[in-house]
Amino acid sequence: MTTTPRSRLKFDSVQEHASGGEVWMDVTLTFNGEAFVGSSPRVEEGESRVGIRRAALATLVAIEKFVDRQFKCELQEADRVQALGKELVVLLISIDFEGRTIQLFGSCRAGDSVADAAAKAALDATNRYIDIVLAKRVEA
Repeated sequence: MTTTPRSRLKFDSVQEHASGGEVWMDVTLTFNGEAFVGSSPRVEEGESRVGIRRAALATLVAIEKFVDRQFKCELQEADRVQALGKELVVLLISIDFEGRTIQLFGSCRAGDSVADAAAKAALDATNRYIDIVLAKRVEA
């Protein structure tokens, strides 16, 4: 039996921008070489802990673009926590999918970039539903 690795939506990059006292982030996700970019809302530079939220929000926008808005994502909570001796970025996300609201939890080890970890945690939370959308595309 041969198994072909399936394509997945993958994290590519996070870029932070600043202009006129406001900051925002662009997150790029890729699928089979095609880029999907999401931008976070602009916020004032002094807001605390917005880096995690901006990266997560931008990632959710990119995910919604990728799935052709077959589900809508809403960031409920975002935080950095210590667990098992490691620093993690954790997210609680709600999605509206096929008439239901589902709460999802995603996490990623913080590492060198908390923004990268937030983007990866958003993918971690939504991967199962992204896979469902992909499976339906293959069936169509």
